[in-house]
Amino acid sequence: MKKSVITLVVFIALSSFAVQAQGEETKPKAKITDNMSITPALGLLHFYGDIRQYDFYPVTKYNNENKFGFGLSVNKTINNIFGISGQFLYGSLSGTKRSNNTYFTTNILEGNISLLINVRNLMMRNAPSGKCKKFSTYIKIGHGLARFDSEAKALNTDNVLSISGKTTEAVTPIGIICNYQLKNNLDLGFNFTYRAANTDKLDAWESVGSSKDMYSFAGISLTYHLGLGEGEEPIDRKNPFDEILADVNEIKTKVAGLGGDDDNDGVANSFDKDNATPEGHKVYGDGTSVDTDGDGIADANDNELFTPKGSEVDGNGAAIDTDKDGVPDVYDKEPSSKIGTIVNYQGITIGKAYSEGGRLSGGGGAVKSLPIVYFQSNGSAISYSEIKKIAQVAFTMKANTDMKIMLVGHADETGSAEYNLKLSQKRAEKVKQHLVKYYKIDGGKIQTSSEGEKNPLANKQYNTVNRRVEIKQVL
Repeated sequence: MKKSVITLVVFIALSSFAVQAQGEETKPKAKITDNMSITPALGLLHFYGDIRQYDFYPVTKYNNENKFGFGLSVNKTINNIFGISGQFLYGSLSGTKRSNNTYFTTNILEGNISLLINVRNLMMRNAPSGKCKKFSTYIKIGHGLARFDSEAKALNTDNVLSISGKTTEAVTPIGIICNYQLKNNLDLGFNFTYRAANTDKLDAWESVGSSKDMYSFAGISLTYHLGLGEGEEPIDRKNPFDEILADVNEIKTKVAGLGGDDDNDGVANSFDKDNATPEGHKVYGDGTSVDTDGDGIADANDNELFTPKGSEVDGNGAAIDTDKDGVPDVYDKEPSSKIGTIVNYQGITIGKAYSEGGRLSGGGGAVKSLPIVYFQSNGSAISYSEIKKIAQVAFTMKANTDMKIMLVGHADETGSAEYNLKLSQKRAEKVKQHLVKYYKIDGGKIQTSSEGEKNPLANKQYNTVNRRVEIKQVL
């Protein structure tokens, strides 16, 4: 049961290392020496079993139970708390039993793989300071194999009493390691490790009812950390709570950034693509100024909010009309119409064109279309963008003193039919008042009528063109 638990612990640690390695595939390719170290160790081996004089201290008379051992470990740190260590240990074991005139000796070669647990980082919430920061303590637990060839002999004659033969048995190392930092890449350590052997013949002496043999290694070590730059420290010296605190502070900084809004447009700086939005501008979710018609002029500065798509506009957002015929260039199929020419919605001359003096060169008899004046929803005020259209009508009427026009008001379907009829009439009257007041056009030459919502130019999706006053020449 004990061996199974240890094997499971080692397996879990190895699995966590594999998962970490997979999670770091997107990072730059790591060097093989990253987070690795080498530890040579020299110390004393002591045996605990049937052939041993005392339980807790070795004897040296007749046969010295103190034997030297040498170990070499290759270590890999997984994170601040866990690491993996592979170790080879070579040395001698010996024991004495004066009561039955017996002693034994053997050379032993052991290989094991162990899990290292950094106790300081596991238990301490706050990182130690001063000299204490230089100390690290590890618990070691693992599994391995030991090979030996023991001989039990008589103390007084050295006659061989029994042998184990060349044998390989499983061992379970459990111990503690204490390191002191000498340099950023070098530690001085002391370690003490018990080895529980899965056999009773390590001393070549098997007794009925006796427990399995054990031995220990106590020694000093030097750990050299590979692949460290100047001033860089191994990750097992870093307290994990420090990293957690740093992450928390970083998150706090980011959260604080979410609340900042330098231009007071209602969009946090972290999401604002324009942190210098002028005051009063309506903005989209990304913090850029609303531009309804997509002409590059923000609505707050746009005198013509519904410029046709693709129109070239001036600095105020009004569609450019090179020939001043009331039809933006983007729709104008005759962009070079003579001044005073009456055109249709495509900028094409209707009927007889005006002569160079601006007067009609011939008669007709049909009703001719002039520019259309558009209005805001539920409004009759004339927008700045529509003034040029009315000025074009005034210019034409002044050039043709006998010209008469009809102003026909329209509305969209919002509201009641009765209300829309009155609103349409009011819009037509507003255009007439503008012509009379600002251009001194004879009001007797201007007729008005209202069609309300009866004759929409487009469906509800484009209600903006249904709120209009059509200007027609009456011949």
